[in-house]
Amino acid sequence: MKNILLTALICLPAMAFSQSNTPPAAPDISQVIAEAYTAFGLESDMIHDLIMRVTELDAEQAQEAMMPYLRVMSQARETKGAIVMDELMQAHFMETWGITELQIQDLQKVAARFAAENGASRRQ
Repeated sequence: MKNILLTALICLPAMAFSQSNTPPAAPDISQVIAEAYTAFGLESDMIHDLIMRVTELDAEQAQEAMMPYLRVMSQARETKGAIVMDELMQAHFMETWGITELQIQDLQKVAARFAAENGASRRQ
């Protein structure tokens, strides 16, 4: 009986700790963004720096703009640069981060250039 009580006293706390209800950690958003850009064939750090230079956003704001900008680049690639950023996306960039029309034009030029470069490399 003494051994059973001793075993119970030792095992119960261990069992309680092993069954904690901690949820799994959320994925790191920067890792998700990096993987999305890699799958698209681009280096996320390069695009992040480019967004910061063109828009004058800080690093955190540029990080927030990465996924919407990937959509812009995808649209540019799909249309071979004919449609780079629709009006809804332009409004999103302007309202969310205060990006000017000139900066929007520069972002569109960059996306169109990457779309053209990608198309050329796929044809070879």
